[in-house]
Amino acid sequence: MRIKLKFAAAAFIAVMLFAVNAFAADNTEVYFNGEKQPFTVTVYTIDDIQMIPMRPIFELFNYKVDWNNKHRTITTSTVLGKMRLGIGSVFVCLNDYQAYVLKTYPRIYNGNTMVPLEFAAECTEAAIQYNESNNSLVITSK
Repeated sequence: MRIKLKFAAAAFIAVMLFAVNAFAADNTEVYFNGEKQPFTVTVYTIDDIQMIPMRPIFELFNYKVDWNNKHRTITTSTVLGKMRLGIGSVFVCLNDYQAYVLKTYPRIYNGNTMVPLEFAAECTEAAIQYNESNNSLVITSK
């Protein structure tokens, strides 16, 4: 009985240590340079970090986004250079050198690669803001 109680206590502590605060807002409208886009996205917030889908946002800037299913990596070329990032890793390679450490790692959500909004804004050199009150993502290129 004591072993079961110790195991239950250890399991509870482990769950609490790795618990995260997460929220997803589906059907978020996207505005690019003032124009409503013909698609919606999901904005996923985890531990106060807003995550947005990489492909549809980067493609607004005509950046090609490639997915390597075998290695679970994404490559793209932006104004900053060629980038490679992996699902579950906070490290981003820019022109084959580790250049960034993300606040949280990219993850798959509803079939989309989600990246931190702040990272997407820096890569695209755009202002990207999520408005929770009207569930919209406003992107303004500089």
